[in-house]
Amino acid sequence: MKVPRWTAISQSAFEWEREALDFLRDNLPDHEPWRAWSNFEFIDDEGRVNEVDALVLTPAGLILTEVKSQQGNVRGDAHSWTWRTEGREFTTDNPLPLANRKAKRLASVLRRQEALGGRHGARITPWEEPLIFLSKVNQGPALDPGTTKRVVLRGEPGREDDKERMRCAHATIRAAVELEASVSLTRFASYAEARAEAFSVLVAASPENAEYARRLGRAADKLAAETPLPSPGRVNDEIGVVPGRRP
Repeated sequence: MKVPRWTAISQSAFEWEREALDFLRDNLPDHEPWRAWSNFEFIDDEGRVNEVDALVLTPAGLILTEVKSQQGNVRGDAHSWTWRTEGREFTTDNPLPLANRKAKRLASVLRRQEALGGRHGARITPWEEPLIFLSKVNQGPALDPGTTKRVVLRGEPGREDDKERMRCAHATIRAAVELEASVSLTRFASYAEARAEAFSVLVAASPENAEYARRLGRAADKLAAETPLPSPGRVNDEIGVVPGRRP
């Protein structure tokens, strides 16, 4: 992603953080509607100063990204993480709750901005999600399910196995759309897939169906992360039991 889509509000004082942000900049899609802002602060409604490593605008919403560049392996639960580095262990707070609070605070600040005023006085509500980027962890962390879905590693963009996993994720969503076409009242208004940029977007037909679309996306991510990759039959079985699907 190049300037002006990538905007560095300030430069990080830490080399490890600069390197992680460079990795994100080099691998994020460089076309509309993608945008990113790195290393900035905002003041929330209660006057607190909040630091943000990166905020990424995606087709699905805003992703507030917290960079963690500690090397080693990590395990933990919803409250704390234990890191093991070079034979030594130490414990820290799970960073996701703080990132989640920051995302909610920023969403509240953005809602008050004049630029988000819609037609006829309606307000545009920004959708924000927190994400933890473990830029120096190579082995999948052993974390609780609620945290795991909000944690990503560096990976190796462009490698054939990464491409195959993205094809699996796309196929999972396509299978869900095909199943949806068999019912009279569909819950998806549209579906878009960009293979070159490795993402799929489901657009819910109504707000009530948005959570189902998110569950399908999480199911696709989980299936695509398995080793070996699941068979098409198992993919159909798994998405068939995602909560919210009609019998």
